[in-house]
Amino acid sequence: MPGKKFDVTLPVWRIGETLLQAEALAKILCDGPASLVFNVRWVGLQGRELTNVENRRYIRSAQIAKEDTFERSVTLDVSTISDQLPEILYEFLRPLYSLFSFNELSKALVDEETTRLRSSRF
Repeated sequence: MPGKKFDVTLPVWRIGETLLQAEALAKILCDGPASLVFNVRWVGLQGRELTNVENRRYIRSAQIAKEDTFERSVTLDVSTISDQLPEILYEFLRPLYSLFSFNELSKALVDEETTRLRSSRF
């Protein structure tokens, strides 16, 4: 059974962590330039409400997902991931948040959460 809530910061953290790990692995495995094809699929979104588990962010009430599934794919130059992580995450995640009647994913939210992720401040 799908959950009832969807945390506003969790995708930034999980996708950010995954991209940074993929970058580290690619640097070990590849001697030269490398590309990463990154695919994500969320299922069970319909009816979930956007929230913030930590209560650090204001979320308007009644932002409910109208669709059940979200899929996204991107191809990245591995050498750009660290330097452009906030921009990559922002562009990659914007369509996901629009499912929740979220007018626009805040770039500031992505920047702040990426900084927290990199400094490991929970």
